[in-house]
Amino acid sequence: MALSKSTSTTINLAVPSAAAGIVAYMFLKQKKDWRFILVAAAITWLILYIICSQITKTVRTEGPAQLPTGSDCDAYDPTALITAIYKDCTVPWYSISTRDEASYNTLLGLTDCQALKAYNLWNTTYYADAGYTLPGMIAQQSHFFDSEFEGLQASIANKFLVLGAQ
Repeated sequence: MALSKSTSTTINLAVPSAAAGIVAYMFLKQKKDWRFILVAAAITWLILYIICSQITKTVRTEGPAQLPTGSDCDAYDPTALITAIYKDCTVPWYSISTRDEASYNTLLGLTDCQALKAYNLWNTTYYADAGYTLPGMIAQQSHFFDSEFEGLQASIANKFLVLGAQ
């Protein structure tokens, strides 16, 4: 199970808030002093926030399981390619002049085991920060002004779908 950053933040705030509300309601029903209710709700919220944030952090950083690549690709190192794609995907929208389509074309031209090695490297290196797998991150990129990139996105998505890497 993969969580995006916004989903984990929502969980980290919603679960403790709901529990603190329930605790406050239960003590309010018992006609407790408002200061006691406030302290009990605050302690409940804090404890559950710590617990929830640790659980969601663990789920986010683990990411998807590594896929076997086979021994044919032991010599291949996709670090430069994955770093270039990460930089291209994380550049702020207002500074995008042109998309680095050469990196995506290179990714598309990789053999199956090389593509899986790139996928695994992305998950170990950038998944926790990005919140998406490699094909997921590429699918999130805008192609509003670039129909050629839209075609690259679809081709890359199909390649990873066939490999069973989503």
